[in-house]
Amino acid sequence: DFFESFINSDRLPQFGNQVFGFPAAGRSMEMLYYNMDWLTELGYDGPPQTPEEFADMTCAAAAQPFSKNTSDFTTGMEMDTDASALAALIFARGGEIFEDGAFTYNTEEAIAAATLIQDLVNQGCITQIAEQYGDQTDFGNGKTLFTQSSSSGLPYYVSAVNDGEAGGFEWSVAPVPYTGADPVQNIYGASTSVVKTDPQTQLASWLFLKFWSSPENQAIWVQASNYFPARDSVAAGLSDYMAENAALGTAFDLLKYGKAEAPVAGYDNVRDAVEEAFIDIIFNGADAASTLAALEETANEIMAESAPDGEMAVTEPEPEEPDYDTDLYGVIPEIDLAGAEVTFWTRYDSGGRQEAMETICADFNATNEYGITVDCVPLGHYGILYDSMIAGLTTGDVPG
Repeated sequence: DFFESFINSDRLPQFGNQVFGFPAAGRSMEMLYYNMDWLTELGYDGPPQTPEEFADMTCAAAAQPFSKNTSDFTTGMEMDTDASALAALIFARGGEIFEDGAFTYNTEEAIAAATLIQDLVNQGCITQIAEQYGDQTDFGNGKTLFTQSSSSGLPYYVSAVNDGEAGGFEWSVAPVPYTGADPVQNIYGASTSVVKTDPQTQLASWLFLKFWSSPENQAIWVQASNYFPARDSVAAGLSDYMAENAALGTAFDLLKYGKAEAPVAGYDNVRDAVEEAFIDIIFNGADAASTLAALEETANEIMAESAPDGEMAVTEPEPEEPDYDTDLYGVIPEIDLAGAEVTFWTRYDSGGRQEAMETICADFNATNEYGITVDCVPLGHYGILYDSMIAGLTTGDVPG
């Protein structure tokens, strides 16, 4: 019932493909947001399917502003430059960023993707995002025909369009323009891990994750967060919500075409190098081939520096029971969970996502039969979580 692609995105090749995370929070997907009314004015009957169609439409929009745009600024697209944006463009051309244990940015697909965006910037058809979430705001104001962003941002785009200077227009989302017979979509998102502490706390933590992952709680979480549910069965109970939020339904139907980025130690630091190289190519005029070749070398050096010592092979369970590591997990049926306390660090520190997370935690605390108490602590964005975990692994101040 759980999406296999979600589970597999947490299999770490540096640790024998063992699963180190659980996708209770769901996933989101890189999407192309488009203004359908503007496309109609330009003479198109739908969003672009191929990179070539995308290029034609962006330049047409740069030359012919949207009729509801009341400003002097117009552009075909405001380009996000983070590592997931570049990965999405590469995937859509059938390429990879990580294969056979190594980063692979020096490929025909990567060079073609970056070069096209560079050319469109040079032609004045694509521009840089001026400020954080400025692309959302300008989309809602009818200033940019396209943006490329996460499906989890759909509620914010609804607000941007409904409250924008353009007075509203027809819009939706589509796959990132692709070259093959089918799209290839970049799927990403946060997973939750249980930190090694003691058997009681670890088992209590797992029971909370199971509770969060129940179909009922997944339905609550999807409607609050706009992340895709971790379980296929949840979608059947969300048919009315999907009908009311057609763009989310469009994105959900593309999950079967999903691909994940590199699940390896060091990828957070690699992402910084990718964004720097992408910006250098598309906005600073750097040569795509040589820049991506250097990026590939840098990315693999970072991975080597971040790799665990030695190889962690997956071992087959011993035939006798129990078939798990009792030193790590304890003898599960014998663990006394009464009064167990768990600290859960989350990134959801505002709005509906924080409210839903607090509700799920409170419901678990009130209903679990063991008297387990989970303290959900909203730390903030992923960067704060990452830095807190890195520091905590040194000091011992970790959740659990």
